[in-house]
Amino acid sequence: MFTSHGRTTMISFLSAVAIVLYRHEAYAIPSCDSNRPGNESYRTLQVPSSMLTNYQEENNWVTALCCVYTHVVVASDGVSSPMMVRYDGSAYIMRGLTSVEVMQNAYDDICSMNMGSEDCLNQAQCIEDALSCGDLFCKDGVTNKSYVVDGESGTTCAVLKEALGFVASDHDQCQEATEAELVCCPPTEQKCFVCGGKDVKMGKPYQWDPVLGTNCKGIDEALLRTIPKASCDNVKAEYFRGFSIESFCGCEGFKAPKVCDDFCGEDQVINKSGRVPLVGMSCEDGRYYASHFISQAICDMDVNTAINQEACCVDASSDSNAESGIVSHFSMAVVTSIVLTNFMHAF
Repeated sequence: MFTSHGRTTMISFLSAVAIVLYRHEAYAIPSCDSNRPGNESYRTLQVPSSMLTNYQEENNWVTALCCVYTHVVVASDGVSSPMMVRYDGSAYIMRGLTSVEVMQNAYDDICSMNMGSEDCLNQAQCIEDALSCGDLFCKDGVTNKSYVVDGESGTTCAVLKEALGFVASDHDQCQEATEAELVCCPPTEQKCFVCGGKDVKMGKPYQWDPVLGTNCKGIDEALLRTIPKASCDNVKAEYFRGFSIESFCGCEGFKAPKVCDDFCGEDQVINKSGRVPLVGMSCEDGRYYASHFISQAICDMDVNTAINQEACCVDASSDSNAESGIVSHFSMAVVTSIVLTNFMHAF
């Protein structure tokens, strides 16, 4: 039990703590004195004190916004919604459930404006210096927080994002870590497709790709489902280098380039019962696959070869369903070295 004097002392102490905490909260935002060159001065983003946390990520975004002439300030008492005040004094409510979300959305808005886009471009280095890798990793939030990205250490997506807060945004480790976004914060709506868009018809969804071990529909639903739109073309170019996956899958508007000549001679036909050595594909499917290469160099080196012709072509006058059996006289070492280094890329 406190005496009256004791209670007064305790109340005074708690009041002092509250004042200190309030002042700490009020002055926690890093200062900013940037001014846009020219007639304009700066924008103001007013954030309610109840949203502020004084976490490092929050301070990083305050500094990043300062780079694009936007000062983050504590909103007046009684203000419950964050507010963006433009150069001309007009204002609008800024969306976001946390202070970081509010500032991220403000940054996106600014970079989509006419003058703001120039600011974001010209001040790119300033912004990069202000933000850590953790600020950029899964910028809209980690959706698979408990997903283990490293089995040996047991690191989850949530732990990874926190750890990246101590890594510079331009560090090599940051670039490597962005690959984990595919599992930590995959896009809610698929943006990357074999045929280029979700409304483009795929004529052969069940066409089997022996290299990837799935069909065209599987490529869309598994391989490309989590790829961001901005990375889609690069990912497809890497996976299907020198190959038209669009024509292979029968995408509307795409035709097989047919750069490669038929590897069977004029007096030969495809051996329908033959198999491409060590690949597990019929010779007939192999010929279809080869018709979608877009590089003559690949055709010359990997498709139109003697080993392919001997394995998959028979004289037109003979039984086309007979096994050629010609590959059997090759030693396994020769077959392995030739087929795996060359033919695997073709078929």
